[in-house]
Amino acid sequence: MRLITSVKNFFVYSLVLLITVCSLLLTPPNALAASVDFGATQYIAFDTTASISQIDELIAYYREQKLWISKNENLSIDARKEILKEINSEINALIKDKKALLPTNVIN
Repeated sequence: MRLITSVKNFFVYSLVLLITVCSLLLTPPNALAASVDFGATQYIAFDTTASISQIDELIAYYREQKLWISKNENLSIDARKEILKEINSEINALIKDKKALLPTNVIN
């Protein structure tokens, strides 16, 4: 009777161990490390200054276009408003991208 109980326990413990090991092997690595907080030690791996300067150049270009369109007498007021609205949405998207590239403690 004792032999049956010990074989049964061995089988159950082996099965639990097998399930645990298989679940750990099949779990993606990022799910295991999801609770790790790097805080201030997390750095962007590429140079963002070039990207930020390109974004600044594009913003300056769009602002020049806005100035040119607002002074253009050949366009109707509604056409100017529509074009300026599109340019503003492009500028807002660029500013959003720029803020995403900047570190959180830098205010620009």
